[in-house]
Amino acid sequence: MLLYIQTIEDPRQTRQFEDIYTACCGRMLALARRRLSAQADAEDAVQQSFLALAERFSRLAKLPETQLEAYLVVTVERKCIDILR
Repeated sequence: MLLYIQTIEDPRQTRQFEDIYTACCGRMLALARRRLSAQADAEDAVQQSFLALAERFSRLAKLPETQLEAYLVVTVERKCIDILR
């Protein structure tokens, strides 16, 4: 998680990111596990998704919670597709 936090400059947004990570990480991992057969690949997909979120967090933090979760779901699925290729 340290890598993610380093990309976010605002301390308030850092805390918000940590809350989102804690709330969504398990669900995103479960989603990735359904798409990928290897546990390591599923974990990679989730980590890449949260890194993508962190890189764009100043913009995405303004989204409502449901839209932010939808962003994560779509991103995890795309990362899974990338790994399968």
